[in-house]
Amino acid sequence: MACWNNNTNNHTATQENEALIENSGDANSNYYNMSHRRRGTAVIFNHYYFSINGFKARVGTNVDRDKLKEALKHLGFDVKVYNDLTCNDLMQKVREEAEADHSESDAFVMAVLTHGQKDFLFANDRSYKYDFLWTNFTADKCPSLSNKPKLFFIEACQISTSDSEVVQQEPEGNDELLPSKGNINLSGDFNFFFQPDFLIAFSTVPGDYSFRNRKNGTWFIQALASKLKKHGRNLNLQSLLTEVSQHVAYGHISNFPDNPLLDKKKQIPCIFYTLTKLLIFPKKPKNQEHNLTAHCKCI
Repeated sequence: MACWNNNTNNHTATQENEALIENSGDANSNYYNMSHRRRGTAVIFNHYYFSINGFKARVGTNVDRDKLKEALKHLGFDVKVYNDLTCNDLMQKVREEAEADHSESDAFVMAVLTHGQKDFLFANDRSYKYDFLWTNFTADKCPSLSNKPKLFFIEACQISTSDSEVVQQEPEGNDELLPSKGNINLSGDFNFFFQPDFLIAFSTVPGDYSFRNRKNGTWFIQALASKLKKHGRNLNLQSLLTEVSQHVAYGHISNFPDNPLLDKKKQIPCIFYTLTKLLIFPKKPKNQEHNLTAHCKCI
């Protein structure tokens, strides 16, 4: 498990890109190899409707889905979008990706946009342990992604089970925002496994809520998509995500003047990684671009 290293901010975007291109494929490089034939697959599990009793639709999530898809396509990923899958169907899609051949891919991305509780995420019909997503992509289970970056972005609340009723009663209006609980103890909240080359980014810290605007989407995914599209080709991901956290933490505040419980609340993402190199997504050379499948699959 790694903490943010401020030294990653010392490189300029131009220097990083030049170094990456010059040393691409070098085992001793400080940058992940981005010279494979394909950039890789990006999977988005988007949840708007739920068949679970009392769970409201996540109004605004389709804005997140579309913006994130656009950003990932811009970086060269083949994007697959799945909407409102049941738990069994979602698990099957995860296993299919883990069993696929990623030998000619630079990286792999998975994003889940949904309701959540501490340690759990919700599919259309029931919950599942969130670590199911990434434990399927360890080197022994998915050898074609060994030594390659595997990125997971989770947009969901992380409240305790006792608070689950609050999630089902999000305030109506232009903003669907929920309050910060405060006093979060990070120790022991993640059953994190120690495997190299993973990054897992949660929209909020354990025990806290994630904020969503009915019109504009969630604070985290909107910041992530914007930064990826603007800087993903020339700024290392570790530094980019620091900018995302800064934007979420300092660029937003809830606005419910008639409800002190919901008014003037903040949010901070929680990001863990075991990446062993810096990660940038430079534009593919022309001869590689012709071989890419530049389409999105939406279900």
